[in-house]
Amino acid sequence: MDFRKKLVIQGYSQDPVIDRYSQIGLWKSESLVIHKYFKGCKAILDIGCGAGRTSIPLALKGFEVKAIDITPAMIHRAKERIANHSVGHLSYEVMDCQNLRFLDQRFDGVLFSFNGIEHVPGIQGKKQAIHEIHRVLKKNGILILTAHSGLPFNRWGWRWVKRSVRYFLKKIFAKNLLERHFGERYYNDNVPESLYAHVISIFHLKRLVVNGKFKILYFNSSRRIEQKKPPSFWSHFVDDDLFIVAKKLSESVKSI
Repeated sequence: MDFRKKLVIQGYSQDPVIDRYSQIGLWKSESLVIHKYFKGCKAILDIGCGAGRTSIPLALKGFEVKAIDITPAMIHRAKERIANHSVGHLSYEVMDCQNLRFLDQRFDGVLFSFNGIEHVPGIQGKKQAIHEIHRVLKKNGILILTAHSGLPFNRWGWRWVKRSVRYFLKKIFAKNLLERHFGERYYNDNVPESLYAHVISIFHLKRLVVNGKFKILYFNSSRRIEQKKPPSFWSHFVDDDLFIVAKKLSESVKSI
């Protein structure tokens, strides 16, 4: 297994982290987006489900939910929790989103919540995950995912500039780099579970989605969704959870 995936599993296997991720409930923004774009959907794949925060509410809304996570300890906690809830049509499995063990065109919708795409290693890993999501979605199936800006106008923005200068100088002088891709972070002391993350710009992520044979239907920040405000170009640069809603296409289209 890729050492970066092992870091993700290690970080999210800690008991305090599992406890923190054991809350049940959709964000207000998630509820609004799901209500609009999963309307008419029946079978939902919940990727990066953790301990069941999103999957249990989805099942209670009447969806048939398959929930997966790469971290066995999270899935173990999720299975324990549904024993205490009257939840039908919900099952959990340890699974890597780069290798989905489902038949083609199995699901009406896929939810990849809480910026989980950022724990998929590297650009190629994200491409493979998007390819797999496209494969298991039915015709015109819907993908909802969230991610960070990657280019925020906040205290992290200056850090991003410094990191980029340092990274490309090392590349120029052929220094040995731990990072395989720009934007990879290891051992983030500010977020105990985030031993590995790969945050790319939201522009880059949208291109990956489009090149993965999807059409983007909607993009907005969590705060603007909750405030019922329309999308804004400046949302690409805010310190917030950013939603991408996309529809599966049968043919690839040009990058945006």
